[in-house]
Amino acid sequence: MSIEQTSNWVTYLAIYNFAILADLTFTPTFSRFYAYCSGQGEKFNDIDYGGLDYIQKRFFLIVSIFGLGLSLVSIVYVIGVVSYSSLILCSSVFITLYTGRYVSVLEGCGSILYVRQVILCQVIVQCLGLLISVAFGFDFFLFVLFYYMPASVSFFLLRSASKQYISVSTRFNMGVVTKYRKVLISQSLKGAISLMSTIGTIQALTLFSSAHYESLGSNVIYSLMLIRQISNFCQVPFYVKIPMMATLYSSGEDRLLLKKAFKLAIITTGLLLSLGMIVPIISEMIDLLFSIRLPALFGSFWILLVIAFVFERTLALVAHYFALRNIILWHQSGPLFMLIVLSSFYVLNISDVGVNSLPISLFLGGLCSLFYLVFKGNRANKLEIKYD
Repeated sequence: MSIEQTSNWVTYLAIYNFAILADLTFTPTFSRFYAYCSGQGEKFNDIDYGGLDYIQKRFFLIVSIFGLGLSLVSIVYVIGVVSYSSLILCSSVFITLYTGRYVSVLEGCGSILYVRQVILCQVIVQCLGLLISVAFGFDFFLFVLFYYMPASVSFFLLRSASKQYISVSTRFNMGVVTKYRKVLISQSLKGAISLMSTIGTIQALTLFSSAHYESLGSNVIYSLMLIRQISNFCQVPFYVKIPMMATLYSSGEDRLLLKKAFKLAIITTGLLLSLGMIVPIISEMIDLLFSIRLPALFGSFWILLVIAFVFERTLALVAHYFALRNIILWHQSGPLFMLIVLSSFYVLNISDVGVNSLPISLFLGGLCSLFYLVFKGNRANKLEIKYD
């Protein structure tokens, strides 16, 4: 892969990751409400799967079109030309965003394992496709095609599996639909505020650090991308149990919900900490055995980054726990995280702390926001306040 091709590929990844943020957390929000409906409890018993799908199919169509437009505008602005490869990227953005409709249905109704199996198969097909493109001399068009188009196969598989839940609507009226539409929009937008605040802040500071510390630029970007992938992997034990925990809440099993959430959070953070500490060793082994020359995961920066993301993920898990109890605080914890991280990063940067100012500021932001979130959530729970 030439330097130009590498640059184009990184640009494509950045545009794709930016465009799919158009989901605005609609997928996890709808998934949670589908789980509420499947709980058979007294709460949320005035709407069924059909009513939720009546709401969500319009939302996801709008979101997908918006994401498509966002990716197209980004390509024109950043790359300057629309090619066949970029059109494949835009199509993948649309398909991925609309697939969220079926992911939310299946995960909310308990078919999480099937969703994960489909996603795993998609990743395997992507990897095989990339190997084929390399075998053919690394044609960039084939590389993009094999990486992004397997999403269309996942779309059809998940759509077919979700029909049993959304094909027939048994009961809902427009008054109930209007009420839930407002709640779902409100909760999704609050989640989006947190998403933009946290991910946007991390991305901005990553780019700043890579540009400011030129000799370490590739190491900083590589380290951030790697730790985010590790954290996404480690949070799976918690997220796959969200529908089950939502069912516990809708059935009034609050104490059991707390116990389950705490146990899963410990597993997630412990796994993240463990993998984070052994990844540098694995990276060196890959370099030694295959001479791939991966960017170095250097000393204190990587250790501090792992610790920072342990607190960042804990913050996200606690926010999800309160969201399961219908106490929505994302729109408060996200901006607070951003404010603390940016302030501490500025102070540390002018104090010549160096590149470690990035993970230290992320750690401080996660820690302070976590304390605030626990205090605010427990207070709302005791007073029976629902921030929805």
